[in-house]
Amino acid sequence: MTTSFPLLNLPPTAVSHVLESMNINELITLSFLSKRAKQSVEALELTSPKVIVHIGNLVDIILSFEKRFWTWRFHFDKTGTGTMNRALPNKFTELITHDGQIEWRIKDLSVKKWISHFKTIFHFSKFYSLQFYTDSLLYDIEEIKTTFGNFDKLLISIDNSTNEAYDFLVKHFPSSSIVFDGGVFECLEHPKNVLIQNYDEFDITLDEDSERGVLILDDLLMMNSKTVMLGDANWTGKEINRFLKHWMKGSNPRLETLDIFSTSRGIGFNRTVALKGIRYMEMPANHVRMFKTLNQETFEVEGGYDIIRNDGTIATVTFDYDEEFDTDSFFIPN
Repeated sequence: MTTSFPLLNLPPTAVSHVLESMNINELITLSFLSKRAKQSVEALELTSPKVIVHIGNLVDIILSFEKRFWTWRFHFDKTGTGTMNRALPNKFTELITHDGQIEWRIKDLSVKKWISHFKTIFHFSKFYSLQFYTDSLLYDIEEIKTTFGNFDKLLISIDNSTNEAYDFLVKHFPSSSIVFDGGVFECLEHPKNVLIQNYDEFDITLDEDSERGVLILDDLLMMNSKTVMLGDANWTGKEINRFLKHWMKGSNPRLETLDIFSTSRGIGFNRTVALKGIRYMEMPANHVRMFKTLNQETFEVEGGYDIIRNDGTIATVTFDYDEEFDTDSFFIPN
């Protein structure tokens, strides 16, 4: 048998030792019991490297801990669904574990109160990503801005909104990094106004079946972003060759990383054509380089081809397949 004991009456070191044996949902529950309990959880100095907000027909706040994700899902009162300019949900909250299980529910605690609580016990001041999905424009935009306005990355997913709606989100939620999920970029009314912005990261996945046109090489040449990721652009080796030659001569001076990829195997370009007329050095397949992302995380690049720009900047270009190339990546060391 076990017996209960007054946890918070123990010495601080003993309290910390007990709290460190608890899982995240137990700590969250404890932090609501009293001001003193909350301070004890704060003292653990818990941090979440990426706090993500999903805004759609429901609102999710996702925190990561020890390579697992925990989701706080906010629900509406039934009378609030389906209306325009509606307030953010405040009826009840569910905690969903990394494996999809619901741990508990809390009633009548608003999103704003949760965020204030999170920022205190998890020691963060801004969100990593604000992500818009289906039905996100039903909410009051000004409330979203005041509630989630401090974030690094904006993601917009296709949700059958009007084309003006996508431009509206870009305008009202400025960010250092932006992601257009499959098909959204083609829906923008003024895509060139977005391309010329000075983003740290610019990530587009195009719609292979779109009839509104594709991203052409001239569009890439007008970009001012540091990191550019293009999915399903379906460029030819000749077009890649043209871009590399433009870059060698001084175009896209802010560009540090370019990643061109395909989500469908077998769609790619010819490596020989892409490198024709370019001075490069092929690196051994077992040669590994480490690159930093904007979040100071690192990733490995194996092999590839070193290309030197006229100003001496070195880029590494990699091709993932020998015959049909699904991916071309272009890395410039920091």
